[in-house]
Amino acid sequence: MVVAITYRRIIIPLTTKSFQIKQHQVIAQNVHHTTLTGKPFRYWPGQFMMIQFQTPGITREWHPFTISSAPSDPNLTVSMKESGDWTATLSKLTIGTKAKMEGPYGKFSYQVLSKDTTGYVFMAGGIGITPLRSMIRELCHGSIDRPITLLYNAKTMPDFAFKDEFDALMKQHPNLKIVYITSQEKTVVRFGRIDANCIQEEIKQIPEQQYFICGPKPMMTAVRQTLAGLGVARTHIHCEEFSL
Repeated sequence: MVVAITYRRIIIPLTTKSFQIKQHQVIAQNVHHTTLTGKPFRYWPGQFMMIQFQTPGITREWHPFTISSAPSDPNLTVSMKESGDWTATLSKLTIGTKAKMEGPYGKFSYQVLSKDTTGYVFMAGGIGITPLRSMIRELCHGSIDRPITLLYNAKTMPDFAFKDEFDALMKQHPNLKIVYITSQEKTVVRFGRIDANCIQEEIKQIPEQQYFICGPKPMMTAVRQTLAGLGVARTHIHCEEFSL
């Protein structure tokens, strides 16, 4: 307990970065997308920050949020979903709100791998799209010379964040494939979940790909087990655990 208090009171104030909200909007059902301005810093696509917003109506707690922008983007963004008492107050964020940030943290990024991989498969459940969006955007800033696939699972169509953006990226990059999957609404997109049938129908050379999975813990566990059953080595499966 003493160590934790010391960390929050001494270490964080010495290492925090000061930012201010430049733009704030709701981009999908209960998903807030926030653009921040401040002194640029280096980070890997897929990493996360500890953030404290400083505005009336929101308690000054530190929470982990993935950086949803890419390092090559001109602006820093974080994308957050209302999913509890604290996040229910995100609607109180406004342009000009100040924020303290600490980090970046995490190794959930394709940049920790060797560059000779066959291809990348990103698997998202709900708001788990945020670190994957960061990685996909960074890859799209360059020349995509290998297949990249995103399997994006959400409950209904309004739950898909960044859909228009992803559709535009697919038109620009022939090697980028995005499959939308709804689990509670039958529409023009694929219906169900990211299961063995889905993976076998949408992915080529399954054992050779590198897989990045982010979403609810039960979803990540199920997908990881499915990939193992399809012959994918543990070293090719990467899950976001928000570890410091």
